[in-house]
Amino acid sequence: MKIEDLDEIRVCAIGQRTADKLHEAHVHVDIVPSQSTAEGVFATLSEFVGGAERLRGLNILLPRALVGREHLPKALEDAGARVDVVPAYQTVLPEDLDRGKLSAMLAGSGDCIAFTSPSTIKNLAKLFDTHDLGRVLPSLAIACIGSVTAATADEYGLRVDIQPTTFTSADLAQSIADYFSK
Repeated sequence: MKIEDLDEIRVCAIGQRTADKLHEAHVHVDIVPSQSTAEGVFATLSEFVGGAERLRGLNILLPRALVGREHLPKALEDAGARVDVVPAYQTVLPEDLDRGKLSAMLAGSGDCIAFTSPSTIKNLAKLFDTHDLGRVLPSLAIACIGSVTAATADEYGLRVDIQPTTFTSADLAQSIADYFSK
C-alpha cells in the first residue's frame, strides 16, 4: 500500500496538529473537528456524512491510544457503523524517573502543573501511590487541556484552575499565561 492509496478514503484528524502531521506525510485530511474530543469527532463525522443515520454501514478505522475512552467507538457502533479500534500508541511511565526530584519540584519550586490527558493524571497518581492528588499538589495551579482531563482531575482530588475553551496545547499555554498575568 502506498500513501496515494489513502486518497480514496475519508480522513478525520482529531486536532489541527494531527492534521498538520498527516499533511506532512502527504495524507489528505477531509475534516478536523472544532472540539478535539470524542464527542466533537462524533458530531463532526455525523455532520460530514449528512446526519448520524448516514453512519450506518460505514467502515471506520480508529487508530488511538491503547487505553482510551469508549465514547467514540460506542457512539459510532450505536449509529450502525462498523468500527475497528487499532492501538497506535500507549502512555507509559518512564523507567528511570527520579521520584525524589519530582517530589521536590512539585513541593515548592513549581507554580503550575499542566495535564494534557487523563493518563497524565493517572500516571502521576501512580507515581505517588495515591488517588488524592489534592494532598500531593496543594499549592500548585492546576491546568487541564479540556473537559475530559478536567473531569479526571476532579476524580483525583484536584481543583482545576485553568482550562482553555478550545482544547489545544497552544490554547492551554495561552490560558496558563493569561492566568498568571492577572
